[in-house]
Amino acid sequence: MDLLDCHDLKQHVDAPTRKTHIIDWIVTHESTDLVYDILLNDYLRSDHSAVLFSLKMAKPSKQKSA
Repeated sequence: MDLLDCHDLKQHVDAPTRKTHIIDWIVTHESTDLVYDILLNDYLRSDHSAVLFSLKMAKPSKQKSA
């Protein structure tokens, strides 16, 4: 995680996604609140948990043509 800290990045997945290991990452810049509602779900028939999340994004404004 030191490499992430050096570049002001944040790893959002904080629970194991396969057995006892975190192998699926969601990485953003530390100062953004782009990612929210992170959910790990093991309803799939797999040895990995699905990582579900929402993104906070603004709709781009229309630019008037000249």
